[in-house]
Amino acid sequence: MPAAVLPARASQQRQTVDGEKIVAEQLKLDDLQSYGELFAPGGPPPLPRGEQRQSDRKRVEVAGVLTIDGVPVEVSTVDISSGGMCVRSVRQLAVGKECQLGFALAATGGARDLAARVQVIYCFYTVEQDFKVGLEFLHIDADAARDISRFVGA
Repeated sequence: MPAAVLPARASQQRQTVDGEKIVAEQLKLDDLQSYGELFAPGGPPPLPRGEQRQSDRKRVEVAGVLTIDGVPVEVSTVDISSGGMCVRSVRQLAVGKECQLGFALAATGGARDLAARVQVIYCFYTVEQDFKVGLEFLHIDADAARDISRFVGA
């Protein structure tokens, strides 16, 4: 079978996305005709092009739950900003999918349970054999948004 046709950067080295290494070999690229065969119709997403974040973030490692079409999925948080959150999941999520996120955040006076309507903005498989998922806050109440801003700014 012919070798996979990949962008030069992807075929020459490991890529780093948000500090996580993605190893092309895990995707078994040698069995594919082209990079586009990895993805649904419409072609592949663009390869990462560096930092695209628009707000400061702070590392936070707590358990959370994403509810997707009524089905709860356990996640662990990685970091948070006023605009969204990064989580790890054992389940792959579709980019663009809207879901409900629940998690606890240490706030002044103790932990506070927060809930937000979120949208998946990226999802990729990691060498840790899980998925790293970027979530953008679509709707979050004012008190929760204030608590997040204080937490990130602290």
